[in-house]
Amino acid sequence: MPRSLNNVFFAFASGLLLSLAYPPFEWSSLAWFALVPWLFSLKFLTPAEARRYSFLTGLIFWVASIWWVGKVTVAGMLCLCVYLSVYWLLAGWFFHRYVLNAKSTWWKGLGISVIGAFAWVALEWVRATFLTGFSWNGLAISQYKMTPLIQLAEYTGVFGISFMIILMNIVFARYLLHIYITRQRSALFKQQGIGAVILVIVVLALWGRGNIKKENGTTVPVQIACVQTNISQYEKWTAEFMMDILRTLNLLTVQVADPNKADLIIWPETSLPQEVRYDETCLKTVYHLARKGVPLLVGTVDVDWDKNKKGSWYNSSFLFNTKGEWVTRYHKQHLVLFGEYAPFREVFPFMGSIVPFEENFSSGEGPVIFSLNDDIDFSSLICFESTVAKLSRESVKLGSRLLVNQTNDAWFENTPGQRQHLTQLIFRAVENAVPIIRCSNSGVNCYINEHGFIVQKLVDENGKDSNTEAVGVFDFDVPVYDFKETFYTKYGDLFAYFSLCISLGYLVFARKKASFAS
Repeated sequence: MPRSLNNVFFAFASGLLLSLAYPPFEWSSLAWFALVPWLFSLKFLTPAEARRYSFLTGLIFWVASIWWVGKVTVAGMLCLCVYLSVYWLLAGWFFHRYVLNAKSTWWKGLGISVIGAFAWVALEWVRATFLTGFSWNGLAISQYKMTPLIQLAEYTGVFGISFMIILMNIVFARYLLHIYITRQRSALFKQQGIGAVILVIVVLALWGRGNIKKENGTTVPVQIACVQTNISQYEKWTAEFMMDILRTLNLLTVQVADPNKADLIIWPETSLPQEVRYDETCLKTVYHLARKGVPLLVGTVDVDWDKNKKGSWYNSSFLFNTKGEWVTRYHKQHLVLFGEYAPFREVFPFMGSIVPFEENFSSGEGPVIFSLNDDIDFSSLICFESTVAKLSRESVKLGSRLLVNQTNDAWFENTPGQRQHLTQLIFRAVENAVPIIRCSNSGVNCYINEHGFIVQKLVDENGKDSNTEAVGVFDFDVPVYDFKETFYTKYGDLFAYFSLCISLGYLVFARKKASFAS
């Protein structure tokens, strides 16, 4: 087989294997070894080839993982995949130049592998923050069902778990390179520090198992109802379906609009077909339902007009009290790149054709606290904000003891995107030790406890995730008194910052060492 085809094969192998660790397949164990073919091949490439085939590996992974974004915008999906693959190119450059040197003692090999893992984490963090960030499907997310292991996120966020996964891939790739180059087989668990890495992973999992039993503060019981309307995205903004949408919301809501059945009723993201503050029909619908005795949290588009009658559009959440008055509103802070806004749209008008809206949405100014029954403070995360750890952390630091994710996964229809979206949210619960309610137009509606375990969810008659018109009531406890903030809530992405500093420091050290040698 020609050398170039070998390289393409390794790129496809790693890209596709890693994609299988995420929904819909969820073969999470693959994540610990999926990158080995790519890492192994880097040793035998030129610097230009390493960058090129690393980019290809990333492109294969991202297209295989998020092809469903094309349901919203094909051009946006392709642009996004190309952009995200650049981070793989950078990782490939670093690994090729500094990490994949098989000729070293095991402890030196482990040391350089750790440096490589820090570099990967640094790139994941940059991807999660640059240009508002896209933290979707970091390595850690593949382990969302491994509840004991992901308790580490309480201290490191998702990045500590990604660190362990990439470290395992690196040390195993270096072990295979050792065998291939030296033709000598040595003890698997000793060579390149594989045994040490496995031991750390086992210890972390055992610690996490014990951490799950820990309680955080005094709790208050609550009943929250989620309304799943299952409205097609093709009908959502069409005037002829407006009354049908309002009838559906009314029929489902009246089933639980009783103080004996629920303490709060939640509607999904942009559940109303028009702006609730300006459309009389929508406002009347909400008014009459809220006055039945249960507060109503409504997802809606909102707009503020300036003196020149120029509108600033927001993706918003409004809380209506039992008098039918809205008392608090929240504007989505973190907008979806190529979904809710196109960068440089004013300079390059053609960028507007990539997004599904005529105008860019505007960002909200910060987190907002909603109050329920005078003792439970909660915050809303709208749609993609569930992937942004900073927003959840800021809300909890401000006083939230419950997070509510209002989303509209009808954008992605019945694709893996719905399940992938849920997996990101689980880590927000662990990071901040607070429960989360997820209310979606379609997809998964559920209650996640403070340890990241899905305790209750809305299912159909076959026990599968409901994708029909339905309403579910979730009973659980919210920590209110004597609540202790987690290390992550207090200090945020300290581990990611440390990884970035180590990576940049090593680059400076390596360059100075090379200049002295020359």
